[in-house]
Amino acid sequence: MGGSAASTSDDGSFRPRIIRRGGRRFPIVIEESVLRPQVGDPDVMAEQLGYLLQVAALPTVTPG
Repeated sequence: MGGSAASTSDDGSFRPRIIRRGGRRFPIVIEESVLRPQVGDPDVMAEQLGYLLQVAALPTVTPG
């Protein structure tokens, strides 16, 4: 199993590497309804929003 996409993504690091690699474009749509429910405390929510803003600023990502 080692080396496959499935085993590589188990630790959560596969997707971040893919979106930062050039050569592909990722249009991303996030509905407001998924942003409203509180998941964790305010610090967790702020960290998650910060991550979304970082990803949205990548040249390979087109928020829409």
